[in-house]
Amino acid sequence: MHHFSHILKIKIFFAFLFFAAYFLPISISFADEYPKIDVSGFKKWEYKTVSVSPMSNYFSGLTQLGGYSPNLSGGPWQERLQLRILGQLTDKLSVSYDVEQQPDSPDKYDVRVDYDKKHQLIFGDFSTAFSGNEFASATKFLNGVLINSSGDNYNLTLVPSSKLKSQVQSLTAQKGNNTKGPYNLGHGSIVEGSEYVELNGKVQKRGVDYTIDYFEGKITFNTILSSANEFKYSYEYTNILDLFFPSLSKKDFFGFQGRMSIDPARIGKKDPVPQPTIIFTSEVFPSERELRQPISKEALISQETFVMTIEAPVYVGTKLFDDILAEEASGKYTLKNIPIIPFSEKLIINENILKKNEDYTIDYNNGEVVLTVPFLPNKKNKLKIEYSFYQKGKETETMSGNGSRGPYILANNDVSTGSEKVYLDEKFLLKDFDYTIDYSMGKINFNYPISTTSKIKVLYSYVKKELPPPPPPSKFPTSINLGFTYLRESAQKGSTANTADYAETITGATITSNNNVIYLTRFPVVPSSEGGTLVIKKNGVVLEVGFDYAIPSVEADPSTGNAIVTPNAKLAYINDRADLSDGDYTGTIKIIDPLETTDEVTVSYKYYKAVAGKFSGYGTGSRGPYYLKGNRNIIPGTEQIDVWAT
Repeated sequence: MHHFSHILKIKIFFAFLFFAAYFLPISISFADEYPKIDVSGFKKWEYKTVSVSPMSNYFSGLTQLGGYSPNLSGGPWQERLQLRILGQLTDKLSVSYDVEQQPDSPDKYDVRVDYDKKHQLIFGDFSTAFSGNEFASATKFLNGVLINSSGDNYNLTLVPSSKLKSQVQSLTAQKGNNTKGPYNLGHGSIVEGSEYVELNGKVQKRGVDYTIDYFEGKITFNTILSSANEFKYSYEYTNILDLFFPSLSKKDFFGFQGRMSIDPARIGKKDPVPQPTIIFTSEVFPSERELRQPISKEALISQETFVMTIEAPVYVGTKLFDDILAEEASGKYTLKNIPIIPFSEKLIINENILKKNEDYTIDYNNGEVVLTVPFLPNKKNKLKIEYSFYQKGKETETMSGNGSRGPYILANNDVSTGSEKVYLDEKFLLKDFDYTIDYSMGKINFNYPISTTSKIKVLYSYVKKELPPPPPPSKFPTSINLGFTYLRESAQKGSTANTADYAETITGATITSNNNVIYLTRFPVVPSSEGGTLVIKKNGVVLEVGFDYAIPSVEADPSTGNAIVTPNAKLAYINDRADLSDGDYTGTIKIIDPLETTDEVTVSYKYYKAVAGKFSGYGTGSRGPYYLKGNRNIIPGTEQIDVWAT
C-alpha cells in the first residue's frame, strides 16, 4: 500500500438537489376541527464521484475523506426519499403513512392506525418483538399485518398474516483478538434489537457493554477481549434476496402473544356497576306551621294594646299549607322525598308499628300514605314514618339537533318522572305533544325532525348512582399474571418466480474469435432439469444439443482435485482450478459445428435473477482462504474486491 502522500490527484464533487427542502415539514389543519394533516420528509437527488490517481490509493483516499461510500449498484447518482403523512381524524383516531426509498434497497412502507393510544393496526413493513417469555421470545422483521391492543389489565400482540423477511442466526461463538473490535458477526442487515450477546457466560447489555452496527453486522465491546475471552451471539438478520423477491423465502409467519392480570376473588363475578344512592330519613305528622313569609310594613298594625299580623300564604311544594293540613285531618299524609324504596317504610304511632294494607296504604311513586285505622294522630300521639329513598340530582343539558327526530340521549338515565323541562331554541315544549321520553333509559324522541341549527335544552332530575364501596383488603394475593405466546413459521410455494427470459444475438465472427464459445451476458442459466429452456438458432435454423452445441459440464479430477471441463472450453470468469462451476452457472456454451464469420446466432434462454450484496471483514495475516459468511452462489465476474489498510 502506497502512503497517502503518493496520491497525485483527488477530485471530489458532491452535488445535492432538494425537493422543496432537505426536510420539508408541512402542516394542514382547520382551526380546532378535524381532520388535521401533517406531512414531513424529503426527496433528495445526490451526485457523488471520487477520482484518485493512482488507483492503488483509492481506498486510502476514501479513508482520508471520511463519510463517503460508493453505492453497490454503481454510478454516481443516488436518489433517496423519506415521507411521513400523519392524519389526526379525531381526538382519538390517527392514521400515518411512511415511505422510504434508499439506494441498493427495496422500497419500505407501512400504514399505521392508532386509536386512543391503546389500539394499533399496522400494514406493510415492520419489526415486532415477542418478549417476556423465556421459552418463546423473538424479534422479527415482517411484511403483513400487526395488531396491538392494551388495557388496564391486558396486553395483546397479534400478527394474523405476514411474510417473514428475516432469518435466524443460531448461537455462534468467537474468541477475542486482543482488541475491543469491531468483530464481524457474519451477516449485515441485522434486525434492530434482535441480538442476544453473552461474554464468558454473562449476558451483555447493548449501550452498556457493547455497541453494534446493525447495517454492517459488527459488534464493538467496551473492554478489550483477549484470546481467553469467548463471546456468543445470535440474532435475526435480513436476507437481501428475500427483500427483492419476498416470495422466495417461502415462509409465512403467525404470531400471537398476550398477557393479562386477574383477581382470583373476582373470578365468576361481574364487574361492579353504579348503584342508586340510598338515604334513610324519617318524618313526623301532623305537620306544624313552621315556615312564615316575611311581614311587610303595610301588613303590620301597631296599637298600644295589641299587635295584629296578616300572614302571607305558605306553600309546601306546590300545595298550600292549609290544604296539606286539611288532607292530614282526613288521614292522608304526603312524604317529602320520592320515589320511596318499596317496603322500606315503617309507620309508628305511640310505639305501635302499623301493618301495611291493614292499617295503611302507600304509593311509593308520589309518597302518599293513607291511614285506615279508627283513630288519627294528633300533637300528643304523633305519627312517625321512617323510610328510605333514592337521592336525586339535578342536571341541565344542551345539545344540537342532528336533523332527525332522535332519539337524543341524556347523560343520565333513571330520570324522575315528570321532572323534565324541554326547550327548543328557548321555546318550552309540551310532553306527548312535542316529544316523548323514556325515563328509565334517559332518551327523548321528538314528534318532528330537529334542525342541525337548533339547540335543545333539557332540565331534569335523576336518581344519583355511585359504585359500591370496595371490599376489605384480602389476606391472599389479589392479582395473578398470565402470559401466553404462540409463534409459527410455515413454508409454501412462492407465486413470484426468481427467473426471467432473455434473448440475445451474437455474430459468427465473435464466436469464432472466442474459440467457438458463446459467453452469455446473463447467467446463471436455468438448467433444463430445473425447468429451464434454451433455444439456439443459426441463421434461423434451430441447433441440436449434443450435435451442434454443448453445455460444458465440470467434475473434479480424483488425483488433483482440479476441475475437468467437458467438452474442453474456457469457462467465463473462472480463475480457481478447483472451482466446479459449470457452463450453466457461467453462461458458457461450446459450439461443436464450426461457424462462418457471416453467421448470426440467436440464443433464447431462462436465467436466475440476481441482487447486489456486500461483505466486509479483516485480514488474518495470511493469503486465505477467506469466506464470505452468509453469501454463497456468487455470480462469476460480478465481484469487486477492495483491500486497504486503515
